[in-house]
Amino acid sequence: MSKRGHIILGVGITVIACCVYLWFFGIQTFSLIQARRLARHAPVVMLTPIELSDSSISRAPGRKLSYFGYGLEIPWDDLDQQKTRVVKDDKDFAVAMISFRSGNTIAFWSTPPNGLVGKLQDKPGFDRKALGHLIGEEAAQSDYDLQRAILQVTPDQFSLLAPKWQTVRRQMLLTMKTILPRGAEFGIYSVKTKEFQGIQYGRPQNPPKPLSVELFASDRHLDVVFGQKPNGPTMITQADVNRIIQTIHKVPADAN
Repeated sequence: MSKRGHIILGVGITVIACCVYLWFFGIQTFSLIQARRLARHAPVVMLTPIELSDSSISRAPGRKLSYFGYGLEIPWDDLDQQKTRVVKDDKDFAVAMISFRSGNTIAFWSTPPNGLVGKLQDKPGFDRKALGHLIGEEAAQSDYDLQRAILQVTPDQFSLLAPKWQTVRRQMLLTMKTILPRGAEFGIYSVKTKEFQGIQYGRPQNPPKPLSVELFASDRHLDVVFGQKPNGPTMITQADVNRIIQTIHKVPADAN
């Protein structure tokens, strides 16, 4: 065979080998590269939920409040009633903005249960079965199950030998993980109360960083966002956060 023939044969074998590789491992290779890129640009995707090391409850003097059919206890006695208010937008979405004379704040709101899963199912061509195939049957059960599935996936779970369906599922969940609430980069923690399961994003720090808690139940979904004034007189502690979260419960509507 001539030299030119050897070159053509070699190129042909290489092309066939590349095609075979891409057929069997193309999706896995692309997803592996993407996962590593996300890990470099958004390190939060490497984190998974851990248990809170501080489960203490603040016993400081405070008061009870209620909004949107839920009661809670705050561990401070400097509520600024003039600045505390409920803010609504044009779609009747309401947020309780709780202010304190220390300059600290708490934003508290309630949304319908399983809103995210519902929105995904409402997309054209999607239903419960299709969504289950895409993100997993367990993750499609509720917003909490979906959020747990998102938080549990990490870039080091990607492999060339993984099945294509598993790789596509993990790629979708990992992409969703890049839009976690602010503060998640400082820690993600599992939360459980008598009525809720949830996630805490961030932890009390000085200087303060974003800190929020998302709570889930079969018939409700709550968000609590803490705001601490830099160099303010009162630092929010984990015990303070625990007291507020652990005391959230349903109350009669006329108690609001």
